[in-house]
Amino acid sequence: MTSSRKNRLELVGVKKTFEDTFAVSDVSLVLGENEFVSIIGPSGCGKSTLFNMISGLILEDEGEIRIDGAPVKERKGLVSYMYQKDLLLSWLKIIDNVALPLRVKGVSKKAARDEVAGLFETFGLEGFEHKYPHQLSGGMRQRAAMMRTYVYSKDIMLLDEPFGGLDALTKAKMQDWLLGVNSALEASILFITHDIEEAIYLSDRIYLMSDRPSTIKEEIVVDLPRPRNRDMMVSETFTQLKKKLLHSF
Repeated sequence: MTSSRKNRLELVGVKKTFEDTFAVSDVSLVLGENEFVSIIGPSGCGKSTLFNMISGLILEDEGEIRIDGAPVKERKGLVSYMYQKDLLLSWLKIIDNVALPLRVKGVSKKAARDEVAGLFETFGLEGFEHKYPHQLSGGMRQRAAMMRTYVYSKDIMLLDEPFGGLDALTKAKMQDWLLGVNSALEASILFITHDIEEAIYLSDRIYLMSDRPSTIKEEIVVDLPRPRNRDMMVSETFTQLKKKLLHSF
């Protein structure tokens, strides 16, 4: 990593085996403060297994996972994790879906609502606080789910193909929205995607994972200025990065 950013998250020689199958073999990577890093790899290579270990849902067999430089075994509550599906609860209003992590921690309903209310403008959902999930479009539901993810842990966010189920136009709008909202929130984001253009457009760096037993094949620095815009996607730099990634598989 060439950046001078403080490291928020580090994986050092992490390995995971399920019965006699190596899911992840010797993976090392870094996520810096306020950095956006994408992971690309073949289906079934262990990307989601990595996220499950980072979030503490399963434990690594070997290696270390460090947060702010210190090895941490109990990571629940220190990082937030968003899946491709929004997983909003249909019987709760959007404000209560977003406030759910606070309610689980014992915060009262009123206090939890008050705490998250100010985020609705930032996430582009002002005026929809008291709607139900079925009353929102797919993109709006994803924004609500991402807001809930942010409420759970404002520092380190794991996003597992959050736009994978959206149509192309909505996906493009969500990518632009995420760039804008993250510049305001300054979160550190680790992002799984199968979309090479999406990875380049959003990321500061990209890690390429190999087939199983998976490891990091290559780290690619995305040398595009911020703020990003769609015109960059037809630039020579963008095209060369895309070619490099396509030829890496």
